[in-house]
Amino acid sequence: MEVIAQERAEEAAADGGESDAGAPDGGSPAQLALEAPASEDVPAHEGEEVSGVRVHLRLGFVAEWGSHPGAPLGLSLGGRFGGAHWSAVLEAWGLLPNSIGDSLDRGSLSVGSFGGAVGVCYEHPLLSGVLMGCALGRGGVMRFEPHNLSDLQAAWQPLVSGGLRVGGEWPRDSFLAFYTTLEAYVPIVRGSLTGATVGWSQFWVFGGAQVGFRVRIQ
Repeated sequence: MEVIAQERAEEAAADGGESDAGAPDGGSPAQLALEAPASEDVPAHEGEEVSGVRVHLRLGFVAEWGSHPGAPLGLSLGGRFGGAHWSAVLEAWGLLPNSIGDSLDRGSLSVGSFGGAVGVCYEHPLLSGVLMGCALGRGGVMRFEPHNLSDLQAAWQPLVSGGLRVGGEWPRDSFLAFYTTLEAYVPIVRGSLTGATVGWSQFWVFGGAQVGFRVRIQ
């Protein structure tokens, strides 16, 4: 009986040693998992400014000189899409029919046009506003409508030009802002009109101006 009791005691001691050897010092794996400190979530780009795509819509009043006979007025509707500094521009514009009759002896001439423009702009903050500069390509059609001028026929003419725009917006970070621009273009496809009583061609450099409102969509 004493031999059997001694063998059982040795087996119990051996089993306890194996369980202690299977776990590292300090407790079982389950206990270590519970006691391990939870890792803190750290933002991947902590301290960096995150800038998304901005969407601005514009509605403006347009005046031009040198692009048409007389000094036509019109409207512009467009958008600007991009980041904090660089953005793409997409616009539609139209110049209302401008009647010319003072310099004509026997009638009058109505001239209007419409088209679109695309380009890229760079913006720089200044005080509470924004200064911008843009490079633009512009295309459209011009409509001549003579009245009581037998030597002229009603006609459409294509217009293509490239140019620069400078301007500003104020205030910078508001939902609604006021903007103004000055523009200069060089014609690539030049508009002209030739008749017995009328002769006109687009200036080699013509200009324009816009004033209007900008709405921030995003």
